[in-house]
Amino acid sequence: MKKLLLTTTVAMLAAPAIAADLPSRAAPPPPAPIAAPSAARTVTVLPTFTWSGFYAGVQGGYAFGAGDGQLTETTSAATPVISSFDRSIKPRGFLGGLHAGYNFQSGGYVYGLEADAEYAMVDGSLSSATSATATTVGRFSAEQDFRGSLRARFGLAYDGILIYVTGGAAAARIEATYAAAGRASKNDVLIGWTAGAGVEYALWSNWSARAEYRYTNFGDQSVSFPGTTVVAGNTSSYKWSVDHTEHAVRAGLTYRFGGESSGARPIFARY
Repeated sequence: MKKLLLTTTVAMLAAPAIAADLPSRAAPPPPAPIAAPSAARTVTVLPTFTWSGFYAGVQGGYAFGAGDGQLTETTSAATPVISSFDRSIKPRGFLGGLHAGYNFQSGGYVYGLEADAEYAMVDGSLSSATSATATTVGRFSAEQDFRGSLRARFGLAYDGILIYVTGGAAAARIEATYAAAGRASKNDVLIGWTAGAGVEYALWSNWSARAEYRYTNFGDQSVSFPGTTVVAGNTSSYKWSVDHTEHAVRAGLTYRFGGESSGARPIFARY
């Protein structure tokens, strides 16, 4: 019994010394504090270009036409003789003016109305005898000085690029003239139609540039004039009829009023 108590007492006294010789284990570090959310950052994002709204601009181009002309000669004999001769001209010249319109956009589809007014320096002439047997040489000519159109436009837009078709009514003031020993002329405002296609490209902010082709048919015009005395006292009368058609290419610069394309819109994101 005494031996057991002695052994237990020695073991209890030696325990602290043995524990002191063991390697120490440090307490784990406290968890890192959770950072507070940062303040909102402002990121500027350029918006998708929109073609909607009112616009106006300037344009200029070159027209080359075909004045398909037919000269009709009618004699005053008891049995009138009617003869026809080709007297066609090829008008050419520059044109320039203003355009304005309004667009609606639904997704990638753009549609609207546009009007333009232009000053034209488009003319053509032909010097030829009035008939196969006549000795008189006359000058057949046609000249435009003002023109305009009212058209619908429909196009497909991909951000800053618009490809479109256009068509509608067209009008021009044209003077047709025959001049020889005398002079006869007719000044008319002709109303016809026009159709074409073009592409427009957004440059910066509200500005865009365009290139366009259009075919136009202004319709027929005629001018009548007397002829000279022929055999047996019969006289001839003449009528020159010309069909005014043309091809024209144009370039233009357009400004759009208002709309989201007038500048960048900021958006806010929190990180």
